[in-house]
Amino acid sequence: MNGTRPVFFSRCTELDGLRFFAVLGVMAVHFSPNWLGEMGPWGAWGVRFFFVLSGFLITQLLISARTRVDDGWTSASVEYIRFSVRRALRLWPSYFLATAGAAALGLAYAQDMLPWNLLFVGNYYVVVNDHWPTIMSHLWTLAVEQQFYVLWPVLILMAPPRGILAGLWLLIIAGPVFRMAEVAWGLGVNVHFVQLPSCVDYFAWGGLLAWTASKTNSPGIAVRRPEWLAGLLAIICLVSFHYGAKSFPVLWPAIEGVLLALASLLLIRHCTDPRDSWIKVGLRQPAFVYLGRISYGIYLYHNFAHWAGPGILGRLTGERYFTQEWMHVLYYVALTIVVSAASWHLLEKPLERLRHRITSQ
Repeated sequence: MNGTRPVFFSRCTELDGLRFFAVLGVMAVHFSPNWLGEMGPWGAWGVRFFFVLSGFLITQLLISARTRVDDGWTSASVEYIRFSVRRALRLWPSYFLATAGAAALGLAYAQDMLPWNLLFVGNYYVVVNDHWPTIMSHLWTLAVEQQFYVLWPVLILMAPPRGILAGLWLLIIAGPVFRMAEVAWGLGVNVHFVQLPSCVDYFAWGGLLAWTASKTNSPGIAVRRPEWLAGLLAIICLVSFHYGAKSFPVLWPAIEGVLLALASLLLIRHCTDPRDSWIKVGLRQPAFVYLGRISYGIYLYHNFAHWAGPGILGRLTGERYFTQEWMHVLYYVALTIVVSAASWHLLEKPLERLRHRITSQ
């Protein structure tokens, strides 16, 4: 990589819009499991998109850091520490506030999971106990993300260039194989593939897109009309949702995972392409961009609406639940957005200046 200057994209507002729709899918399943949840695995798809997007964006940052290392401006260890501090400042304050606050309030499983959550191994609490810890269950993905942040810089910052590409392809293969092994050995059936090895290929696909962009000075993956191909792959997954899992129980986790990863990759590719489209125009609407920027808080806090929502509604209306499920879903979504916006403006955004200072050093 000596002498290269990777071409990266400035902040892509369309990706913020996609973030919102991904987290909206998670809320749809958690707030309406018997209605929206039966229509498709929206939550699982949203989470997998986040993993691919994280792989793409984080690999971009690390390749840029790797360039500074190769040019002799800094060292891999310094860049690793800088990256880790920036991630901690972005994610840890609200995460620790939410997990410690839930334990202090005595929410279900919050106290039991607190040591696991504080160490970012809550996903393995789910594996060890073989059940979903209800209101705290969504935190498994944040544990996987943090484990990814710890390990990924080792590959991108320290491996030789050929080793990076080989490592990405190896992880792309390893993820589906691990998911199939979980099913074949009777693991993962109740806990739905929450270990990092089960998800690593999603991160690697995103990393491969970033790596390709850095080597070719273009967004990579030269596919004509990638947005339509992404939609086709998503439709195949939706149509095959019930049939595939029942007819091919061992193969389907691998097949579905690859299709979802490719669909996510193509959407990211479309959004980072300089050419405009009606999809990009829609995604960069100010409301979607704003909601995408606070999507971390939306994801972090949304499940707690099950605990706080009925009490707040009871005080306002005298009734703890709406008679129509769609009204209750909208209420929980609105409540989550209000809390997440407060967290963004009062806690997360003020730390942005500190993060930027660390980045510029």
